[in-house]
Amino acid sequence: HRKERRPAESIAKLLIQPLAFIFAGSWKKYRPIQAFVVAQAMIAAVKKSMPGKHIYHYTEMIQLTRNLHQV
Repeated sequence: HRKERRPAESIAKLLIQPLAFIFAGSWKKYRPIQAFVVAQAMIAAVKKSMPGKHIYHYTEMIQLTRNLHQV
């Protein structure tokens, strides 16, 4: 929770989830993702033990969470 007001963020949160289907094709990587899915993807990425910096977009994070649950 924040002390400052962020009305644009609040409006975006209300609109983005119902409109997630718009993000298809090359825009799929910009789909909204829940924080616990990001956390699970981070855990799975750490378990891969790959040194260096890595950027994971929506599709890669979803795949990482699937891999985490298959182990």
